[in-house]
Amino acid sequence: MATTDSTPSAAARSRPGAPSGPRRRFRLPAPPL
Repeated sequence: MATTDSTPSAAARSRPGAPSGPRRRFRLPAPPL
């Protein structure tokens, strides 16, 4: 189960439409792709 959970997590982080959760953590000026 841990494997499946990690897959979507990594994808959402790389995706521009990711939740404000991971984005807030990085707090980096990333351009809207």
